Amino acid sequence: MMSKSRDATFGQQLQSFRARSEFTQTQLARAAGLSAVTVYKLEHDQARPRPDTVDCVVAALKLTDDERNNLRMSLINVSDSTPQLKDAIRQISRIAMNDATKGEAKKQLATNLLAAVRTWKVIQRNTVRWAIIPAAGWQSRAVGPERLRHMVDIAIGEARQSGIKRIVVVAARGLEATIVRSANAHEAIVVETQEAELGTAHALMCGDRHWDSTDPVVMIMPDKAVANDCLVEMVRLYDAQKSTVIAVRRRQADDEKHYGMVSFAGLRAKPLRVTQVKEKPGRVGRQAAATALGRYVLAPEVLAVIRQWSRGGRLDYYAFTRALDAVAQDWPVFGYFHKGRVESITPSGRRFDDELNRFLRRAEDLRHS
Repeated sequence: MMSKSRDATFGQQLQSFRARSEFTQTQLARAAGLSAVTVYKLEHDQARPRPDTVDCVVAALKLTDDERNNLRMSLINVSDSTPQLKDAIRQISRIAMNDATKGEAKKQLATNLLAAVRTWKVIQRNTVRWAIIPAAGWQSRAVGPERLRHMVDIAIGEARQSGIKRIVVVAARGLEATIVRSANAHEAIVVETQEAELGTAHALMCGDRHWDSTDPVVMIMPDKAVANDCLVEMVRLYDAQKSTVIAVRRRQADDEKHYGMVSFAGLRAKPLRVTQVKEKPGRVGRQAAATALGRYVLAPEVLAVIRQWSRGGRLDYYAFTRALDAVAQDWPVFGYFHKGRVESITPSGRRFDDELNRFLRRAEDLRHS
C-alpha cells in the first residue's frame, strides 16, 4: 500500500507505486528505459533523479497528476525546515506543478515570491542602525523642559553605547527647542514633532520616514532607565534571531495595573518565546511572568503592522502593545530578561518632583555603571 505520509521520501514513494503496479525492479527499469541498478538506488534514496528520469518513471507506472506532483515534491529537501516553511514550500510546489494553473498566474506567483525573498534577504543583512525616543507623552506635561532634556540625553547616551548613532527624538509641540539642545551634542540626531499625545504607535510613525521599511528600530522609553548592557544584549539577540526583542523584568506586585505584561510559552527555553503582550491588563494569569521595561528592538514586521493600521485610521493610544501582541501570534518575538537595576518614574504621587530628581540621579548612575 502506498504511504499516505506527505513526508515520505522519493524512494519510499517509488517503492509503493512499483509494488502497487506489481512490477519488479527489473521490469520497472525496462519499462522506464533505466537500469535495474538505477531503480535500486532511487528506491533506497542513494541517487537523486534528473527531471527526465522522473518523467520516465511516472509514465511507466501510469501515475496520476497528484501522484506525479507528490513524487516531485519529495525531492525538495525541507527536512530541517520549520512546519510553517514546510507547508509553504509544499503549497507553492503544488501550484507550480499543477498543469491546470495558468501560465500568467504562475508568472505572477513567481514575481511575488522573488520580491518576498529579496525583502527577506535584505532584512537578514540589516543590522540595528536606528533608535527612536518618544518624549511627547506625559513627560511633556509633567516634567519641566530642563529635566525633560536630561531624560532624553540619558536615553540618547544609552542608544549610542549600544552602537546606534541614528536617533529620532519625538517631542511635543513647543518643546522641540529643548530636545534640540540634546541633539546638538550628538551626531545624526533628528527631532520630530507629535502634535498631540496620541500614543507610542503614533510616535513611531512620526519617525517612520527616516528609516527603510526593512530596517529594525530600537525604541527607548525615557521614563525608565536600565544599565547600558541591557540594550547591548538585546541588539545581539536581534542580530542572532532577526526577530523582535522585548526587555522584561520579573513581575512585581501590582505591575499589571501600571505596565505592559508579557507572557511566554515557557521559562526554560532559550531564548524566551513571547506568546502574548497586554497593556495594563489589571489581572494576569500565571503565564504572564514578566513586566515590559520600555526597551524594544522592533523587527520590520511590527512597523509594517503599525504602518498598515495608521493608513486605516486604527492607531489608538494602545495600538503599539496591540501590534506587538498581533505579531507575536504569527512571528517569533523574544523576551530578554534584564536582571540588573531598573529605575522608573510615573506621573503620580504628591512628591513627584522629589521622585523625578531621584530618578534622574539614579538614571545617571546606571548610565555610567
